[in-house]
Parts: sequence; structure tokens; C-alpha cells
Amino acid sequence: MTRKLWLGRFAAVAVFGMMATWYASGAEDPFLNGAWRHVGSNVTTYFNNGNWGPPIGHTGDDYVRGTYTANNGIGTFRVTYIHSNMLRSTFGISLAPGWYSRSQLIAALPSIPPGFPIDDLFAVMPLRYTITGNNLTLTLSGVLARFFSGEWRRM
Repeated sequence: MTRKLWLGRFAAVAVFGMMATWYASGAEDPFLNGAWRHVGSNVTTYFNNGNWGPPIGHTGDDYVRGTYTANNGIGTFRVTYIHSNMLRSTFGISLAPGWYSRSQLIAALPSIPPGFPIDDLFAVMPLRYTITGNNLTLTLSGVLARFFSGEWRRM
């Protein structure tokens, strides 16, 4: 065989090996990276190598951001920060404007209001997804399912 043919085969095996290693290692799915808009609403979120939240330069109301794991259509979704806008509009809780982690939120509240789902908001939630072209289908379990489950389009 010629040297060129051997190099071509080596390159194909190396690429396949790297992809198999990447999927087996639990790395984040790079196909999720980018800005996505929820079909039927004005919600936009940005996925970037294990982090999600409002897109860079977002000027609308901020609500939540966090981390995710995603590999081969399954993963987890976790809120790490809740914005005061969400606390005010969803739960009627008024705090100084800004982002709050779980511990910061507990420290900022004089007492946890009855029925306030603080543990559910910051829990790790199971995630299933499929990507076909520029379409993303998310199925999320947990308290945020109504906000994030459904069809999304790449922006």
C-alpha cells in the first residue's frame, strides 16, 4: 500500500478513536453549544460546554442559569443561580437585583416562605434530548420542566 493510503487510514482510525473516547468520557455534547430559542415563546438560552443561561449580551429579564451534563441524548440539568427577577415575578419575593446561589438566597431571606420550593429549584434534574439539524427537543423532569421541556430552534 502507498504511504498516502496508510496515512488516510490512520487518520480515520484516530478520529474514530478520539470520538469514541470523547463519548465514553462523559464530555458535554458539543452539538448543544450555542443559542437556542424555545418554539412558541420568547425564551432564549445558551448552552456552552456544561453551562447554560441567558445568551451573552442578553438584555431581557434574567431568570435562571446553571450547569448541565449531556452525552448521547441523556444528562442532567441543574440551576446554580436564580435571578431576583424570577423570585419577584414567580414567587412574589423582592430582593436586591442580582443573581443568587442557594446559600446566598437562604442568607438573603429573613425566613423561607411556606411552600417555597428552594430544594426543588436547586435540585439536579434528569434531562433527555435529541438534536436533528437546527432543532432541539428537550425533555426535563422537575420543577423547571414547564419552562424548558419542548422544541427549540438554533439561533
